[in-house]
This record gives sequence, structure tokens and C-alpha cells, in this order.
Amino acid sequence: MCQEEQTSIWNEMAIHSYPKSEKLKRGLHRYKAFYMKKTASCIFILLLCAPLNYLMAKPGKEAKTERTILFYSIEVNIPGNFSGIDVNAYLRFNETASSGSDALKLVLCEGFKGIVVQNIRVSDISHRPLIWSQDSSRIQVLISPSGGKLESGLFISYDLVKDTLYPGDTFSSFACEISDSLCHINAAITRTDNWYPRIAGTLTNRLPPFELKFNYPQEMELIASGSLTSEGENAQGRHSVWTSYGQLTDRSLFFYAEKGISRKIKNYPENFRVILYLPVQSTQQVIDSIADLAYRSYRFFEDCYGKAPGDELKVLAFYHGYSSGLNFAGIPMELALQDYKPDANAYPYRSFVHEISHTWWGNIVSANAEKEYWLYEGFARFSELRALEPVQHIRAEDIMFRRTRLASLPYMGYILPTGKAGHEPNRQLQVVSGYYEGSTLLHYLRYLMGEKLFNQMLKDYVSAYAGKCVTTPDFVSMIEKHGGSRVASMFSDYVNEPGYATYRIEKSGSRHSGSKTIQVYRLTNTSSRIIISDAEFCSSVDTLMRHIHLKPGKQVKLRIACANDTDTPHFIPDTSKTFPFMPYGIRGGGSTAFRTVDGRVLFFFTVPHTPLFEAGIRDGMELLQVEGEDVTGWTAEKLTESLMQPQGTDLRLLIKEGKGVVSEIIVHY
Repeated sequence: MCQEEQTSIWNEMAIHSYPKSEKLKRGLHRYKAFYMKKTASCIFILLLCAPLNYLMAKPGKEAKTERTILFYSIEVNIPGNFSGIDVNAYLRFNETASSGSDALKLVLCEGFKGIVVQNIRVSDISHRPLIWSQDSSRIQVLISPSGGKLESGLFISYDLVKDTLYPGDTFSSFACEISDSLCHINAAITRTDNWYPRIAGTLTNRLPPFELKFNYPQEMELIASGSLTSEGENAQGRHSVWTSYGQLTDRSLFFYAEKGISRKIKNYPENFRVILYLPVQSTQQVIDSIADLAYRSYRFFEDCYGKAPGDELKVLAFYHGYSSGLNFAGIPMELALQDYKPDANAYPYRSFVHEISHTWWGNIVSANAEKEYWLYEGFARFSELRALEPVQHIRAEDIMFRRTRLASLPYMGYILPTGKAGHEPNRQLQVVSGYYEGSTLLHYLRYLMGEKLFNQMLKDYVSAYAGKCVTTPDFVSMIEKHGGSRVASMFSDYVNEPGYATYRIEKSGSRHSGSKTIQVYRLTNTSSRIIISDAEFCSSVDTLMRHIHLKPGKQVKLRIACANDTDTPHFIPDTSKTFPFMPYGIRGGGSTAFRTVDGRVLFFFTVPHTPLFEAGIRDGMELLQVEGEDVTGWTAEKLTESLMQPQGTDLRLLIKEGKGVVSEIIVHY
């Protein structure tokens, strides 16, 4: 009975005449009480059927039911018309009573560049519809709590379609594609690993055990998270089932359904296998070289960091670059169509090795990438370079660590601390802080601790935090356990302070000793961090090697024999040139000058609001001269250092633009 009907009845009762007997009065009271009870019931039903957000706006004091997902069963259907992707997800969870609101709050496709979620349907375990509301990517479901620590579940069905707002976004096609040649959701991109429903506040947590079911067209091959447990054909085309790797599950879920791909398996000792999803035209030589590189990388990282789950590694070639997951590495399609021919620095295959290392950094041990970005990428970059010789048999580790440090110097003065790299909105600065600074600091830590102790610390780190979400303090605590509080405190300072440590060197006097002149220099630590390094001081007649250990504000005197007073010694504070030090007061220009294959020096990765950008430098411009000197033949070190200047100075550059226009510009630092 609706409220309008009840009002009409009460009005009718008011205008009718009833005898004033006590019996009739009592009957009228009973009649009125009956309808009052019906009215209360109707109002309760109306409130229950009201929009859920209205209910949430007025939370009561009833017990909140906190839930943890125990198991996922997710079915993905790729229709033949490729209009979208249909998903049917089942979530089984437990319940623990607490205080506050009782709504189950889920997140679905939050921040996902490339996908829009549509046609959401929610039901309980008996497939009865549940009341729910949606605010952007947040879904609130009203379900009755079953009471302390009991298991329950629900079903969510929805459609995923391509987001037309991101047609030109770099990460859109990398994160998601829906077409007749490729349907994929790539979990490697930060904040896009939630295309399946997750409880709010758990996006960085390790996933519970899962089962992925796929129905897809006959002409496609499919690879997904976990281990392939069954496959076959059905009316729609093909189907397959994938389940998680035992006790250690993925941190996110992915799948690729692709045309023109065939599956190859190569077996190795100890029942290990590499499963390759490569183009049908890939030669056996290519298949073997990629599989062997993958196997060597995987085994090397197991020796360094500890055993990974499972006995397989999956490799996929696709059109959108590199990617990774637990026991999975994706490579660009072109690598699967050419013979294995790395350059002198192992490029581009070292990026493939980088992705394999993510099995340990970001998958076995996970973190919140927005807050702890360097724990993913700094470690993977470090591991990629560490593996050059043992995996690819190329002796370039020292060179590549020098170049990694060199790649960060143009941006000194503009980047966030390494520990906050994930908060940096500018992609280039995020890469500099997370990848380059992060790997440089890890390389420095290896020097401070020594190879043996450093390796043992990393093995214990992976063992202690396998399947867990970590923070920078977690890693620092492991350093303290193995290397002591002094090393841990020092490393923490480097991670949490912006830029590199700085020093100043000044001549403080000289004296004559026979035919030589003894010049005295004062080396001062001008930063807030300890500087520890092997240093070298060279003149025309002498070389002085010293181990430098300087606390903030402290100084050390250096005496070196010179030919005369005008003989100027050359000081190298870091003989490896790979550690995080630089002279005091120097700033980067905000762009990378890089020599191309044809010998030109071009600017790349120019960052706004930096000296070079403000002077008019844009990506692709050619550098011809610095202060009137031709840059032909300059090394990468000289190019980088020439564009780093003391604050307050000017630098004169000769630039050629796209159409050959040559002009001189002045850069203000």
C-alpha cells in the first residue's frame, strides 16, 4: 500500500459519520492502529528502497562489517564484435564486526586510463539483486552482515569499453586495448590494476587466490595472470582457465588476447620451462635466444634475491613496449622478429631483463607505487645493470652505472627526493628520481656494505616481505639489521633528501719543499648527508688516493705535491663516478643533450620551468656550440657537465632548429 492510498483512506474516515458508541470508538481505534502499523511498514520499505547514498549520508551507530576478500573467480568474455569486454566477477569474503557504517565499499577502474566501466549489476550469492550506488569509480553495496568472522560473497557483472577521452594518451593503449587484433588489460601501469572489483583501501595489497576464466575468439591466443590449468573450445570459440601460483599470488591481474601469436615451450633443467607467446613467423633461432636470455635472467635473480614461486616464466611479444607481472615479462613485437643482436651496452635486451627482475621487485615484494615508486623501478634498474655480464656476457656494468648517474644530473635542483618519486607529476622527473637516483643509491649502498653483506641483506629482504606490501622504512630497517644503524641512517638521508650530496674544494695555502710545491686544499661537505668515497687528487707530478669520510659541515685537508704554484691539481671525489655527489652550487639545465646515431647532439626530455626551457630549448633542437666551442666529438660527460652551471650565471649556446635556422641563446641559471 502506497502513501497516497493511506492518505485517501484517512480522509475518507474523517468525513464519514460514525455513531458515538464506545464499541465503535474502540473499533475505530483498532482500525486506526492497524493502518498506523501499515504506514510504518510502508515508510520502512520506502527508506530501504531509497538511493543508497542517502542512507550513507546518515550513518547510524550500528556495527560496521569489515570484509577481506578470500577468493576471486572472474570470467572474461570477449565478444566477436569486439565492442567491449564482459566481466562476471564473484568475490568471496569474510566478515569481522567493528563500529561505523555497514556499506561494502568497492573500487572498480579507479584512475584507469583507457577504460570505462558500464552496465554494473550486483547480486548476492543466491543471485538476488542488491541495492548499490556508484560515485565515480567507488561502488557502495548494501548487504546484511552475517555476523562475526563468517564467509559470504557477491557477484558483480559489468562491461568494459574503450574510453574515447584517451585516444592520444601514451599510456591508454599500453594499459588497455579492445580491437579485433588485440584485447588486453595490462596490469603493469600504476593505478590500472583494478579493472576487477577490490575493497576500497586494499589496492596495493597482495591478491588472494584467484581463478580467471576466459572466453575468446578462435583466432586469438591468450595469456593471463597465473598458471594455465585448462583450455579447450566452446560455442564462442576458445576458453581457458588460469589460477594463482600457490601461496604467493599476483599483485594485479592482466590478460592479453592477440592474433598472430603462437605458443612455444622450451624446457630447462629442474623441470623449469619458459613459455613463449611470439609471432607465428618468429624463427627458431629467435625463439631459442629469447628463451635462453629469459632463463639465464630468471636463474641469476633467484641466486641474488631468492627463489620465485612456480617453475615457469611466461614471455609475450606485443605492440606496446615492455611489461611485467609475477613470472611474466612482455617485450616489444620487434624483438621477436629479429635475431638477438644487442649493442655494446646490451640495449634493447637489458630492458627485457629489467622486466624479469620485477618478479622480485614489485611482484614478490610489492609496495604502493604512488608512494614508493623507487622500490619498484630503482631496484629493477639496478638489477638490470647488475645482470649485464652474468646474463648477457657484456662487460658494461661500470659504464652503465656512470651513465645512469649522468642521466640524473641535468635535473639537479628540480626533482623530489627519491623516496617521494611517486608523488612527482612530471613523468621525466619521476623517472629521474625513481629509476636513475634510486638505482644510483642502491649501487652506492652496495659499495658501503660490501658485496657479500649487501647480497645477504637483499635475500633476507625478499624472504621477510614476500607477499607483503612494503615501505621505504621497511627496507631501511633491513639495512640496519645487516649493516648497522650508521649505514641505515646514511642511506635514509640520501633517499629522503632531494638531489645529491654536495662538496666544496678550496685552496687554503702552499709551501715549498725542495723542487716541489706542496699545495694544501680544503674539502668541505656542504650537504646534510655523510659523504663516503674513495677519492683521487692528481697533479702533474703526484697522485694522492684518499678514503673520504665526511659528516655534514666537516672538512678534510688534502696536501699534494705540484710542479709549482700554478700547477692546478684535478680532484675526483668519486673514482668510479657512479656515486651521488656533485660540486656545491651547481644546477642542471633541465634537458638531456644526447648524441644520436648520425652524430648530432639533440635535446630530449626538456622539463618546464628550468633554465633551458625558459631560454626556449625544446625537444629535438640541435646543440652546435657551448660558449663558442664546437661540441663535435664531446663525450656524454662533457656535454652534461657543460650544461650544469652555478646558480646566477649565464651560458651562451648556439642552436639549430628544425628547419635549419641557427640562433644564439642565453641560458640564465
